[in-house]
Amino acid sequence: MTLKEIKIRAIEDALIAANGNKTRAARELGVSIRWLTTWVRENPELWRFRNNRPRAGRAA
Repeated sequence: MTLKEIKIRAIEDALIAANGNKTRAARELGVSIRWLTTWVRENPELWRFRNNRPRAGRAA
């Protein structure tokens, strides 16, 4: 597993845990929102997280 694959896996896990919210996922990963947004945009594996809205309703 390459470093890129590990990063993608970590980002994907954080975004799923944050219900698709990039702001919360970036905070959890300890990276900037801009960095996270760029990674999501540049990697087709993460394209389902391109918007910054939670997936299902409002997060509690």
